[in-house]
Amino acid sequence: MQPVTDSLRRRGPAGAGRTLLLGILRGAAEPMTAADLATRAGLHVNTTRQHLDRLVAEGRVTRRFAAPIGRGRPAIQYVADPDASAAEEDARPYAWLAATLAESVASLPEGASVAVAAGERWGREVAAGLPKTPDRASAVTRVVEILEAAGFAPEPTDDGDGGVIRLRRCPFGSLAIGRERAICGVHLGLMNGALDELGAPIEATRLDSFVSPDLCLAHLGSRADG
Repeated sequence: MQPVTDSLRRRGPAGAGRTLLLGILRGAAEPMTAADLATRAGLHVNTTRQHLDRLVAEGRVTRRFAAPIGRGRPAIQYVADPDASAAEEDARPYAWLAATLAESVASLPEGASVAVAAGERWGREVAAGLPKTPDRASAVTRVVEILEAAGFAPEPTDDGDGGVIRLRRCPFGSLAIGRERAICGVHLGLMNGALDELGAPIEATRLDSFVSPDLCLAHLGSRADG
């Protein structure tokens, strides 16, 4: 079979890659290995394994061992969970609603500030009741925990200034593509609302969206009013 076309693979970040692999598995007549899937999708095998790990964790794909042949370790194969499609059908209207609302907010002259304000309210609610974080290290640790719980895959790094949090996964997936003004604004607000509620000495100064297909960068700095 020919690899899936580049136009499909460029539709979005990690969420689009998982959607591709899930579609291939659903159309497959038998279980497939990660290498087979990588070839079919035109993805690197390591990237394919990362997507598959996420799909397994979400309960959308099942991992199993193939029948052993000879002495070697049996191959790991993957099959789509037939029950997962029904759950996705139930969730689809919510995705449409989210897309519609995001586009509506983004179209407003003040859309970016509206999105950030909504995210700040979310962040304050999430951080309410948590211990205060008056020092930078504990603040970074706490906001990373919040981002992890929200569905990101945050990786904090120190750039010698305020620091950067690498976001390796967007919980909104391809929905955020073209709607960054609204959706990424909410995420920026989430961080700042939480940091403000925690009494942190730092803030998220900006969020660079999709600097690569599976990477966003959240930049941290000293609080402007500190």
